[in-house]
Amino acid sequence: MRVLVNAVSARTGGSFAYLANFLPTLSEMGLADEFFVFVPAGRAAAFRNLSPNIHIETEALAEQGESSRFFFDQWTLRGFARQHRVGCIFSTANFGMLWPPAPQVISVRNAAYFSRAYHRHVRKVKGRLAVARVAAQRRMVALSCSSSAVVVTPTEAMRDMLIEWGAAKPGKCMVINHGFDREYFLSMNDTEGRLEDTLARREDEKLLFYPSLYGKHKNFDTLVEAVSHLVRRGRNVRLILTCTISPSVDRYQRRTNELIEKLKMRGHISQYGPVPYQYMPRIYRGCDVVVWPSLAASFGLPLLEAMASRRPIVASGIAANNEVAGNAAVYFDTFEPGDLADKVEQALRGEVRERLVAAGEKRVADFSWRRHVEEFIKVFARLAGKKNG
Repeated sequence: MRVLVNAVSARTGGSFAYLANFLPTLSEMGLADEFFVFVPAGRAAAFRNLSPNIHIETEALAEQGESSRFFFDQWTLRGFARQHRVGCIFSTANFGMLWPPAPQVISVRNAAYFSRAYHRHVRKVKGRLAVARVAAQRRMVALSCSSSAVVVTPTEAMRDMLIEWGAAKPGKCMVINHGFDREYFLSMNDTEGRLEDTLARREDEKLLFYPSLYGKHKNFDTLVEAVSHLVRRGRNVRLILTCTISPSVDRYQRRTNELIEKLKMRGHISQYGPVPYQYMPRIYRGCDVVVWPSLAASFGLPLLEAMASRRPIVASGIAANNEVAGNAAVYFDTFEPGDLADKVEQALRGEVRERLVAAGEKRVADFSWRRHVEEFIKVFARLAGKKNG
């Protein structure tokens, strides 16, 4: 069996983290099948030590803007699939080939296209034109789904959103949870000690951690206001971010930056910026509570990272968070900073903290990257067999 994997969008954040787990797990399985994997040129070096049956490919055209990416997906990749006589095509993130020459599996993992809360937020900040852009992207996802034999989502919540919007037919959809390797995650170390200054506590200070890049759907404004609520209540708290909020980038980040200034929260927020993945366990262990306020999510890998690190979680009450974290988190009303502040105070209490940590240790054991990859291999083999049979 030959499988073509389109992962050219896996540059940063969750898309790259997914590929950084999927491919090494696939490599360790000792399969005889061949996999041709298109990745961003800047990320190719990360996959140089995979098994010989996994061929890493790059294409500059795919990284030159939306129109070039569309041309790559629809023409360049199509030609590659025919030339190498692949039996199955796997698109790892939301957009796929239309009318592909081989059965296609598409993984839809961007909940922002299908979140009504996100649409309301975008309209409020940038107006109807921005909402129309999201609608166009959603339509492209729907076309990709209609051209695919199987549509995979990481949670039932994401699947249900697709079906509700009419983007995918129920009979095509299947849920394959993302995986997690607790031992591998905890084995990573910050050997350079780069986090010492950031994680150094002031007297009686409590550290909150939001492990996320900045995104329109990440609900940073509600989080900043919640920190302000806690400070006004006399709580000595500081928020640790693995991103930098840059007002020159776009209207969303400018708005968040202005809110930080208005509420005088600069001294209570440490913006560490994007960090190498091997430093993440150290940050989790150095903080008291992990906050996950996103208003749209399809899975939320940091929820599992927090559980593995034995940290209590405070998350927005959206369906995907409830499905992944279960009783290992306390949930707040997504746009209510006062409620978020209340739940943080709950999670800091000894008995609640112990309950959440214990539940998280049990819950994280339910997720496995090997099981995740095995499920995909079964799908690939079934579809390739249909084509060749």
